[in-house]
Amino acid sequence: DCNDGKDNDADGKIDCEDLDCYGDGGCTNLSDSTFIWIQDALMACTSEADNSSPGAEIDAVVLIKVNGSTFYAQNSLVYGGGLCMNNASASTSAVYGPADFNSFALNGGALSVSFGASVQLSAGDIIKVVEGGLDLPEAYSVSLGYNDTDDTLYLGSGTGTADFVVPAGGLAP
Repeated sequence: DCNDGKDNDADGKIDCEDLDCYGDGGCTNLSDSTFIWIQDALMACTSEADNSSPGAEIDAVVLIKVNGSTFYAQNSLVYGGGLCMNNASASTSAVYGPADFNSFALNGGALSVSFGASVQLSAGDIIKVVEGGLDLPEAYSVSLGYNDTDDTLYLGSGTGTADFVVPAGGLAP
């Protein structure tokens, strides 16, 4: 139940704070503690990946609100990675601001980004992931998640630059 003031699935989130309630019981906004999780599809280092840029190269992450307002990633953390010895980009700040051909290679890992403390995600918003570098477009997947929890809302996978729409429903199966 998404309107009972209880943590029904023991995940530390109550009612509209829980991604399981998103789109149910009037829960339309995702918390400002929501982040975008971008997972590289690279599972093993190949000589081709090690001699170019390993894994998906994220240049920018953009939130386009239903009303047309645009926000760029402001905060980021990297998880895992290091499959290949070569990693041409050392700072996740490369994903901040508009696309500028300065990217961060995921190198088999994942990147979480957020848009600032006052920015909330709503159904119909578009998350644009700009992936590109000097080599061919590479694959990745995108999910929404909460800080300090394992809850995720899978949005899909992409290769190169792709748009992901924040859905009106709950967690994808």
